[in-house]
Amino acid sequence: MSTWMAPGTQGLDVSAWQSTVDWQGQWNLGGRFAYIKASEGASYTSSTFSQQYNGAASVGMIRGAYHFALPPLSSGSAQANFLLDHGGAWTGDGMTLPPLLDIEYNPYSSLGDTCYNMAGSAMVNWIRDFSNTILNRIGRLPAIYSTKNWWDACTGSNGGFGANPLHIARYSTSVGSLPTGWSTNQIWQYSSTGPFAGDSDAFNGSYQDLKRFATFADGQGAILEKSDSSPDIYLVSGLTKYWIPDWVIYQLYAKLSPLETVSATYLDSVVRGPTAGRFMRSPDGTIYYNDSGKKFYIPTCSMMADFGGGSCANFVTLPDNQINAFTDGGTLSNAVQTASGRQYYVSSQTVREYFDVASLTAAGLPSAVTTLSDAAMVLFAQSGAPIVRPDVIIVRGEDRSAFIYSQGQAIPVPVSINNQNVWSRSLTAGLLDGLSIGQIPQGPSFQGLVSNTAGTAKYLVNAQGTFILSDASQWPNNFVVFSDNLISSLPSQGTLGTPAYIKKDGVPVVYRYANAAARSVPSWSSLLQLNMGSVPVIASLTPAVADSLTTLPGIQLLASQVVSTTNPTVYVVNDVDKLVPVEDFAVSSELGISGYTRTVPAALSPYSIAAAPLTPVITCNSRQYLGRSSMIVALPATASTAQLPTTSLSPSTCLAFALPAAGAATLSQQVFVKSTTAAVVYELERGTKRPFASWSALIAANGGNPDVVIAVYGGAALNPIPAGATIG
Repeated sequence: MSTWMAPGTQGLDVSAWQSTVDWQGQWNLGGRFAYIKASEGASYTSSTFSQQYNGAASVGMIRGAYHFALPPLSSGSAQANFLLDHGGAWTGDGMTLPPLLDIEYNPYSSLGDTCYNMAGSAMVNWIRDFSNTILNRIGRLPAIYSTKNWWDACTGSNGGFGANPLHIARYSTSVGSLPTGWSTNQIWQYSSTGPFAGDSDAFNGSYQDLKRFATFADGQGAILEKSDSSPDIYLVSGLTKYWIPDWVIYQLYAKLSPLETVSATYLDSVVRGPTAGRFMRSPDGTIYYNDSGKKFYIPTCSMMADFGGGSCANFVTLPDNQINAFTDGGTLSNAVQTASGRQYYVSSQTVREYFDVASLTAAGLPSAVTTLSDAAMVLFAQSGAPIVRPDVIIVRGEDRSAFIYSQGQAIPVPVSINNQNVWSRSLTAGLLDGLSIGQIPQGPSFQGLVSNTAGTAKYLVNAQGTFILSDASQWPNNFVVFSDNLISSLPSQGTLGTPAYIKKDGVPVVYRYANAAARSVPSWSSLLQLNMGSVPVIASLTPAVADSLTTLPGIQLLASQVVSTTNPTVYVVNDVDKLVPVEDFAVSSELGISGYTRTVPAALSPYSIAAAPLTPVITCNSRQYLGRSSMIVALPATASTAQLPTTSLSPSTCLAFALPAAGAATLSQQVFVKSTTAAVVYELERGTKRPFASWSALIAANGGNPDVVIAVYGGAALNPIPAGATIG
């Protein structure tokens, strides 16, 4: 018996001729695999197959089944199915060898010559039929056992089976030349006389290579391995090992195989390739990106470089069956959405957030989006401004701060903008992180005042839309620039004049806004008076905008009397900014003004105080009126009435009085005057006041009419007038 062993991993093949095999002894001798005959021709099955097949497995050997072909008896397909149905099936468990077709010299003279009386082409067709049937049923090609001489003679040196693993038979100390079509063999049957039972075989590679051959459909699959002397883990694929740098990458390939511990001698002998990353290459040269159990086709080398793989250089090579173990994720794109919803555009190993797909389109970038894990983005530095289309709402992910992005600026807006505004709800909102937003120039905060891009039109923006401001100088100079498209998309509500009337949403108080300050209007009647009797346009502002405006003490009731808590002087309110001193209630009473309101000094701070006190004669819109016992009468425009001291009131204040209607008759009598502090009655004449000596003289001056019209003035109004000659 021979004791010589061919180089490689040792094994054996047996049949019923070896009815009993000491499998433990074969293992101890170094045998690590075995092929066991399962079937022959169209009907024979080996009676010892099961016990031999299981016996080999029981000691840890990798085992497989072979079929002795008898082509004349039935088709290749029929005999392939016969083998698979009688123990020849394969599964990638790492312990099962692929089915083996034993196609060789005809041992039965009844079946013809060495080649079974078959022409080479017929033999090739039969073998092809057998091989394809096996492939279609189990997903891998069968191995072929033969000799060079038989193959060349009986197939016509056909070279079309190089993809099938070759089990070459040659009893010598070298494998010799191989049949046409094969450049290498997987197994060499080198002896029939020992050292192993049956025929002695050698697998062309290490035990780890043998495991790979048994595990993977192409016999070249990748296995995760570490040596018994180092914690470093490698993905060993074919003749190359790829170092696994971290747990994330390990997890990407963990589905391919369990981690095996091998000898340092073996692992050191394997050529080291690039560090394993997320890039995988199939045998046909197709490169994929590996993420979360999916493979993504990489269409260009530049895209691979964008994702950190170099220009189609840094990848691990995997067989098709292992590539196919990954779910097809489609084509990789530069635009990525992560599992948590983050959106990035990957370029040159950096990432920028993008707002939405429409933003990519607006920037002229491809709009296809690939969903990847968040871990896939960790390797990339975040750099550059985000990709954002105009006129959207950006929300900062960390604290939910909100911004309107327009004209290249991030304009801070209230977080409650969509609660307070109807128009903003039509704008697309999306999250970006603070790092991205920090790359965008930040504009002033939005406080309801906006300008068009040219600065030629200014607007007040409320919950519903825009008001054009007729005089923007009256408003705070904190206008932010909105794009013309954004402004035109907001509903227009007309023009807001000066003064403007505004209110806060949900609050009934109306404010008069002028000179960059808001003052509350005390009543509806006051509002009508201030707007000359008509209801003004009232802009309802969101709380955020309304609260941003400067406010001053409210407007006092027009034509009412007020007094400060720190000063006894009583005043009549004239318009929104003037106070007229009241010298004596007798004067205001004549005009129908009664009572007064006591208020704090601050409430009167917006008002200036007239130098002259209130008079019973008032001028409204260039006409004079006389207050007489709470009645207002119109005075004619005469030289006599022109002598009367008068208080000019604003048109708004005049509306607070019950003035005679336009066209009403004027007072036909002469008006005389007296002071509240004395009984003397005067006639005003040529800038002097002439006292009457007696009542009868007064009646005589009044044409004998005892119904004398006397205007009652405070002393301060009459005292400055020089006295003239006494009448009567």
